[in-house]
Amino acid sequence: MLHELIQSMTQSEKRYFKLHASRLYKKEELPLIKLFDLIAKQPHYNEMLIKSSFGSDFFAQKKKLLHDKVLDSLKSFHRGANVHSQLDELLAEFRILLNKSVFKQAIKTLKKARRLAEKHELFTELIRINHAETEYYVATANTSTLERHIANMRVEVPQLVQLLDSKQIIENAYVHFVKENSEREFVRSEQELIILRKSADQLIRLDTDKIHSFQAKVKAYYTKGVYYYLSGDFIESLKWFEKQIEAFEQNPQFNIEFQFEKARALANCALISLRINTETSFNRCFTGLNDFNAKTRRLSNQINYWCYVLKFSQIVKNGGYKEALDFSETAPLVNTLEVKFEAENVLVTERYLMLLGKIQAHMMLGENKNALRLINSFLNSPSAETKQDAYIFIRFLFLFIHQELGNTEIVENGIRSLERYLKLKGRVFQFEQKTLEVLSELSRTNDKKAASIVWKDYKLVILGFKKDSFERNAIINFDIEKWLEYKLLLTS
Repeated sequence: MLHELIQSMTQSEKRYFKLHASRLYKKEELPLIKLFDLIAKQPHYNEMLIKSSFGSDFFAQKKKLLHDKVLDSLKSFHRGANVHSQLDELLAEFRILLNKSVFKQAIKTLKKARRLAEKHELFTELIRINHAETEYYVATANTSTLERHIANMRVEVPQLVQLLDSKQIIENAYVHFVKENSEREFVRSEQELIILRKSADQLIRLDTDKIHSFQAKVKAYYTKGVYYYLSGDFIESLKWFEKQIEAFEQNPQFNIEFQFEKARALANCALISLRINTETSFNRCFTGLNDFNAKTRRLSNQINYWCYVLKFSQIVKNGGYKEALDFSETAPLVNTLEVKFEAENVLVTERYLMLLGKIQAHMMLGENKNALRLINSFLNSPSAETKQDAYIFIRFLFLFIHQELGNTEIVENGIRSLERYLKLKGRVFQFEQKTLEVLSELSRTNDKKAASIVWKDYKLVILGFKKDSFERNAIINFDIEKWLEYKLLLTS
């Protein structure tokens, strides 16, 4: 859609379009700049409002014309900005030279294209270049050279296809795990692990040291990192994300084209290092992310948010709850970013980490009503169930706080509602079952001493869950043990 295209443009791209338009447009096309400005100023597209300002005559045709002009401008702006566009230009240049019979310059251009494609491991482009070379040898009527070229192609093209095939296996697994990671935080049962392992079997067994393509290798590292992360094996996961960072450091020619992937690797490495208390690794990755020179505003926004979440999470983990909340209030732009990311449905894990961190800080400071305000705001949001297990855990926190506030009726109704939801979604595991039992038992007693015994027993159960490879995943993002210690200290 035109509105989405214009809204995605950077300020530099918008300035270039208007400059481009004012120089090249015919007089009758200049009103399109006004239409461009009207659309660019709207955060949410309202066609009726634009028509009232711009005019409704032939509006659909004018929108289509503007769409084409914007694309032409973007193509001009980004010409030569990445390897693919450089290769397109070189191959177009080659064909012009070939058609003009400027053979010497044509083959030089083609050799330049081959070097560029080989350097950046663009296998499909190398197949295109092979075919272009065939055109050149046919045009120059050099029979012996053409025969040698065809013989070489018979060897090279199958090799390229094989590389593409291996790359495709990795791509498929990569896409699957990106999807998995967007929908679910962690594996919670043996059955879920079997399903996850089955979908990743080919990739997990793949010897990454034998992968010759850098692009395929870094995606394989990422996918293995996510696989072990979802499985709850953070030490193994960290190993693969560190390998991904190392690969970028060894191949700096890819750093610009794969900026997002490198930044994400640093963020993942820092987060997992924080989880397993690997301070050196955390500091190295956090510093690398903080010093990252992003080339786009979108990536810059994401990096700023990653750094913010990581710093906040580190303060919470170290027990500086008031400091963490004060820190969260010193970054006003972050709230705007969170709204933007929620609308785009990106950085979901990071947004949940912030929410849970804030809730924990308030609860540990005895500010249950402040924590409840955050929870209620979240539960009433349209994207609440984006990550199902985090949503379930937050509903448990909702019941914990109401139990603390003495709202027994809300707790009893909430238990029944949550129990139905868990059964419907197939998420009744040991943590969920035990926590429901504890809440039910607490709602039936007014005796503080009896309630204290229930909480103490529950803390022992939580300690046991921390040793279980599946149940510990339910409480990884919220230190419930610390909260129970704080609560028991107040009641002793």
